[in-house]
Amino acid sequence: MGDGTADLVEELRASEARLADGERLAHLGSWVWSAGSQTVTWSAEMYRIFGIDPADGPIDVDRFISSVWHPDDRVQTETAIVQGLEAGEPFEYESRIVRPDGEIRVLHARAEATLGADGALERIIGFGQDITERRRDEDRRREAQAQLARHQAILRQIVRSDPLGEILAGLCHEIDERYAEARCTVVLDGRREQLPGTSPGLAQAVVALAATAREDTAATGRLPGSRADPVVVADTREHPSTAALARPTDGRPVGSLWLLPLVDPTGRDLGALVVSREAPHTPDAQEIEVVSATADLAALAIERASNEETLLTAATVDSLTGLANRSHFLHCVAERLGGGGGLAVMFVDIDRFKWVNDSLGHPTGDRILVEAADRLRGVLDDRHHLLARFGGDEFTVLLHHADPATIEETARRIGDAFVEPFVIDGGEFFLSVSVGTARADTSSGTFELVRDADVAMYAAKEAGGSRHVVFDDRLRQRAVGRVSLESEIRHGIDRGEFELYYQPVLDVRRDRWSGVEALARWNHPTRGLVHPDEFIPLAEETGLIVPLGSQLMDRAVAQAAVWRRLGRWTPVAVNLSALQLADPDFPDEVGEVLRRHDVPADLLIVEVTESRIMEHLGVARGALERFTGLGVRVLIDDFGTGYSSIARLRELPVAGVKVDRAFTHELGRDPSAAAVLGAIAGLVHSLGLPVVAEGIETAAARSLAAGAGCEFLQGFGLARPTPAPEVEGVLGGAGGPAWPDRSR
Repeated sequence: MGDGTADLVEELRASEARLADGERLAHLGSWVWSAGSQTVTWSAEMYRIFGIDPADGPIDVDRFISSVWHPDDRVQTETAIVQGLEAGEPFEYESRIVRPDGEIRVLHARAEATLGADGALERIIGFGQDITERRRDEDRRREAQAQLARHQAILRQIVRSDPLGEILAGLCHEIDERYAEARCTVVLDGRREQLPGTSPGLAQAVVALAATAREDTAATGRLPGSRADPVVVADTREHPSTAALARPTDGRPVGSLWLLPLVDPTGRDLGALVVSREAPHTPDAQEIEVVSATADLAALAIERASNEETLLTAATVDSLTGLANRSHFLHCVAERLGGGGGLAVMFVDIDRFKWVNDSLGHPTGDRILVEAADRLRGVLDDRHHLLARFGGDEFTVLLHHADPATIEETARRIGDAFVEPFVIDGGEFFLSVSVGTARADTSSGTFELVRDADVAMYAAKEAGGSRHVVFDDRLRQRAVGRVSLESEIRHGIDRGEFELYYQPVLDVRRDRWSGVEALARWNHPTRGLVHPDEFIPLAEETGLIVPLGSQLMDRAVAQAAVWRRLGRWTPVAVNLSALQLADPDFPDEVGEVLRRHDVPADLLIVEVTESRIMEHLGVARGALERFTGLGVRVLIDDFGTGYSSIARLRELPVAGVKVDRAFTHELGRDPSAAAVLGAIAGLVHSLGLPVVAEGIETAAARSLAAGAGCEFLQGFGLARPTPAPEVEGVLGGAGGPAWPDRSR
């Protein structure tokens, strides 16, 4: 061999060595599989990654895959390889591997197939990289982020002044979940109860250890309020203060114990966060750091609770927003009313705020309230305005010099403060406010002035929200009228003035009446028959809908019993309000009514509007499930006017859907109306539910609604609501099959 050849060989060997060093440093190995010889050639780093000795001989591919790949990842790994080969493109996968010594590593591999001239597979070349440490770092980052989120949630609890026991239990639960063998508790100072499960022996040992820790802290001259070092007893048998815990007379033994003393910023002792295990154990640095961070939050929570009495004395401040609270605001109004000068009260209510709380949770709602308070501070002048949080999402403003121009300018600035979206956790929420204002006069009292502003604010909401209304004589007369009407409704319920009219429902498929809907009417002693639109909204607002609804439910079931005795099987549908849905006793009350009148449950249908269900989804679902448990069917009323989705509808135990008249009143006049109705019916049918179309007024509407797929129809064009004796003549003989039913 000539010198040139020797030099070339030496250079090749040096290149291979450098390549091997590079692979080793990057934990990156390479391999080649030959189709002809059915063999796999690995680089040295591949052997190291898999923990296999090159001296063990050539790699058996089938045995290698079955024994080295983690069982849970084997199928997906083989699938990735096969799919890559079939596609004829470079492919990659990520999988766990099990080394011969049992250690699990994470491998990221990328490979490419080489085909011959005839298209046959000749070989596969690829590389594999050990990314175990990278994955562990990512897991640690995710855990750190998760811990931060949990601690932020605890901080929100502390800000909300949630019960101390709940906060500390949550913190200890976090430690218990992170370290499966650990048990965490908090031992507080002698003036407070301990967390449930803290034994007297443990508390006594902790007190003794904490005293030693305080002495050590004093000896080292640590600054007051700084974090104390943990006191670690790796083996309780070897410490006089904890030896008894290793051999308890009752309960589980404590083999190791360590605690972090809790102090407030002034250095006052608050207690200790304690972590114990049944076996001896010495915590590592990471464990101490995690638990120390938890201890800091525990100290903060305890400090908040210990100062609760002091905070309660600050009776003029709203704890969430830092604004004046309701009592302080009313006190200031009373004082200013006695001092003369122009005075006005503004009521500010955030539109659709209930949706935020119900959908995103109270922590998000609280953050929005805090920012809303800050925005209002930014547009109001402390010299001329007193801003307060009156309660919930309602704010009040006391204007000291309230001429009409100033009122309008203030209302404009308040509205402008909510133009920009609220950005919470990366999401944008566009909210507006309804504002009502009442100006004081010589006869105004505190209660009357605030009440009038509240009435004006509700008038702004009823007009669509996002506007300002000033209280005037019209609103005063309306308020007086509402008070009078409320009294009349109350007396009407007591005197039994409310009755039911019944409107038949047509089964299109069988061309026969299939049931009736019970509709409330008020037989007023002086005004005659009053339509429900005039009294139902006020009855719901005042809560009178509950006794009224119970009375009408009893009458509807009693009428179904009468028809049943006459041989007429006529299901009766009764409308429910949101308050009835929220009453946990109401389903039992309905069951008792059915038993008392001896009426089968499938003769009763309850109708609940879509918007009411979506506004109170959690409560509504539970109530509807209890109704279906009785055998009572549930119909969603006014479908299409709320904000539900087909996915949400699938979750509810409903027997059918009634499409709102907004989608039927244009049938026969607007060509698109039938197409829209057909699309809605198709969506409902996809869930296996029948469709009732209400508001059918004409023969054309009847034909089009039936053609759109609606199985049941209801409306003045078919039959008007009438008292029971008159509807019997319309129904004729025995009623049709129970409705709504799912057969189509």
